[in-house]
Amino acid sequence: LAKSSTINARVSVKIVNQQGRPIANAVVKGRWSGAFKGALNQRTNKSGIVTVASNSVSFRKGRGASGTFTIENISARGYEYAPEENTQTIATSSW
Repeated sequence: LAKSSTINARVSVKIVNQQGRPIANAVVKGRWSGAFKGALNQRTNKSGIVTVASNSVSFRKGRGASGTFTIENISARGYEYAPEENTQTIATSSW
């Protein structure tokens, strides 16, 4: 990285049922916090995946920070969201 530049983060979320099969068209809601800002409210593709990128933030050499993405809710017809069964609910990136 240069002395001063910008960075962003990208998170992909895969939604599967109890048998591990992807759930298409599930609505995933989540939010960035920390250095990153923004929200996600999108549907998964046919593979059960949705990807969200954060905003760009300034990065200055020698100064660290972190940004976190948190899943807030998932909804899909015929399913009930059970957050305790998530493999991961929060992803944090630090630099």
